[in-house]
Amino acid sequence: GGGGGGGGSTTTYYGATVQAAENGSVTLSSQNAAKGSTVTLTVTPDQGYELASLTVTDQNGKTVALTDQGNGTFTFVMPGSKVTVKAVFQEEKEPEPQPEPLPFGDVAEGAWYADAVRYVYENGIMTGTGDGSFSPNQNLTRGMLVTMLYRMAGQPAVSGGSAFTDVAAGAWYADGANWAAANGVAGGYGGGAFGPEDPITREQMALFLYNYAGFRGEDQTASASLTAFSDGARVSGWAEQAMQWAVAQGLLQGSNGALNPQGTA
Repeated sequence: GGGGGGGGSTTTYYGATVQAAENGSVTLSSQNAAKGSTVTLTVTPDQGYELASLTVTDQNGKTVALTDQGNGTFTFVMPGSKVTVKAVFQEEKEPEPQPEPLPFGDVAEGAWYADAVRYVYENGIMTGTGDGSFSPNQNLTRGMLVTMLYRMAGQPAVSGGSAFTDVAAGAWYADGANWAAANGVAGGYGGGAFGPEDPITREQMALFLYNYAGFRGEDQTASASLTAFSDGARVSGWAEQAMQWAVAQGLLQGSNGALNPQGTA
């Protein structure tokens, strides 16, 4: 007697086509693959280029999922149809330059004032208080503010002797104080004193900033009422117009409904 016949199965292999790409190439681990098998793509950009996009589509235009395996290799699972691979390359982007770390050990990168510190440092307006410190919580002095405004003005040459009896010729704030006096930005207390080491009051600061805006030829007409503040009437007469301007400009804001005009800054 005779034996039985044997049965067999046929595996269908589908083709994978890579569209020609400019500025790079893609190679396949297999040009033909059975449904369900994994195919690896290796992407090689030309010198100076990088991969912008990579897509695999089946014969109906449906996108086939890709898995990024790193180092320029990607895998996909072959569907039950032929596939087309398309890569687009672009010129390598220059990496975003990372800002140099601030040289101040007491200014954390995440501090709310860190961007402001970076601005005044990089623009030469403030240089810190020495020994790698910026002293962000230190009171602002009158000498500090006129020095900052003097630097913002471009540090023009200052002629003549000192305008004040308490500003020594070699002091770090001397040019700022004498420039401020000569240009109507800041005056003294009378009797020849400037008080460069005195903590500046908020109303003095408003006046200095108001005068600096005038020195720059900027509009000084903005004015806000001070009656909304519980201590608005405590603003000195000589500072009232400047304070109204500073509040209107948003340079000074109240705290708990108070302006605190004689408080420190």
